[in-house]
Amino acid sequence: NPETAPRLEKAAHNPIIAPVLNHMWEASATFNTAAVEANGKVHFVYRAMGPENTSVLGYAASSDGEHIDER
Repeated sequence: NPETAPRLEKAAHNPIIAPVLNHMWEASATFNTAAVEANGKVHFVYRAMGPENTSVLGYAASSDGEHIDER
């Protein structure tokens, strides 16, 4: 039902999760992010790839849902 469905808004700062060149395990790509809010933080789990194209899981947390505080 569209009237009771949760309203989602795209964050102004996108992408929130992006590759970090000095993290070899996620230097090439980050995608398929899932997020959950718990204990006053937004927790992100995502797929990442380094230069050898090996997929790994990444974790990040944010206190405001837009800026990453820890990885």
